[in-house]
Amino acid sequence: MAGYANMHWVDGPDGEMVGDWASHEGGSSEPFVLDPGDWAQATVAQPHAENFPPEECDPREVPGMSVIVDDDAEGERAYVPTGGRDVACANPEVGQPRLTNVTPGGA
Repeated sequence: MAGYANMHWVDGPDGEMVGDWASHEGGSSEPFVLDPGDWAQATVAQPHAENFPPEECDPREVPGMSVIVDDDAEGERAYVPTGGRDVACANPEVGQPRLTNVTPGGA
């Protein structure tokens, strides 16, 4: 597994992209192996849509994110529900999410 992922908010499991791709924090990371039963983690930080004027932000409900866990931005995507009704800016120029490197968590 690559030591980084790509993600963006979506408006549903088969929905459209909302906002921009997440920027990466933490520099480059080495690939690692996940054996059956192992897990990995990354942290997503999202600015509050309420911090921006609504006409600039274009706030939208985002029930989940689309995550790509390989080094190809056109790779296979997984829908990850957030468990709530989060709100993100649909305008890709404001409120960009940030994503840390993916790190192995163990078995």
